[in-house]
Amino acid sequence: ILLRRHSCQTSKNLYFLFHYFVAVYGFKHHMKRIANIIHWSGFYITGFMLVMTVLDQSQDEIILHLIASSIPLTITWLIACVLGGKRNIIPFIKK
Repeated sequence: ILLRRHSCQTSKNLYFLFHYFVAVYGFKHHMKRIANIIHWSGFYITGFMLVMTVLDQSQDEIILHLIASSIPLTITWLIACVLGGKRNIIPFIKK
């Protein structure tokens, strides 16, 4: 029963924080921030996969590895464009 009460209180706090943030900054700002986080996470995953491609001892199917490495960035870029509007595919290059 204590666990249920605690989780209910936590969800109420998160609900309040979300609505407070939206009231202060606006929903558009909130979505752009979430889109930024998603986009940067895809960039880091792609970077990690590219490092693993370079460190691969066999070096077979390198084109396939490069294409597969670009998939996380491409998918997160598309999601970020839908949520936050038009942006560059490389997250640190501003328009």
